[in-house]
Amino acid sequence: MDILGADKPKKYVRAGVWLLRKKLGKEATAPAIHGDLTNSGNKLIQLLSQMLTYASREIKEEYQAKVVKDLGEFFLWIMYKDTAYRDIFFWVLDQILQRGEEIRRWIKPYVKDPHDWNVNVWHRSKASTERLRKEKRIPPYMKSFDENLFVPSEQQKKLKRL
Repeated sequence: MDILGADKPKKYVRAGVWLLRKKLGKEATAPAIHGDLTNSGNKLIQLLSQMLTYASREIKEEYQAKVVKDLGEFFLWIMYKDTAYRDIFFWVLDQILQRGEEIRRWIKPYVKDPHDWNVNVWHRSKASTERLRKEKRIPPYMKSFDENLFVPSEQQKKLKRL
């Protein structure tokens, strides 16, 4: 599967969220949800909303930043606003926090500085491709070596050779 093929399931998710927003009405627009979360009387919801906003601002690909923020806030908003999920959501959070130190050890190898997030490394690799194309060091149809690392079909070829 290539990058474009990998986006198909993501498009389905975004279409589903779009449909849910449409069915839920004006209160489910991205700005309305952001406002609900930002102005929530629940300090944890405010904090989680701020963290989502901060994280999305650290993503250099605008499209992916918007997806992270919109989907994250939509999920958080449903968990907070819908009484069918609220109790479960806070119970799960409480369970996570009770095992906080243990979980921090488990995730330590996966926690990266925003500069090193996969999406931001990919963003820089695309800039590298553009620079090499402008310098005529690679043809217009090629990707730089570092951008090629993010193309699943290229990864598969390398794995098969190994």
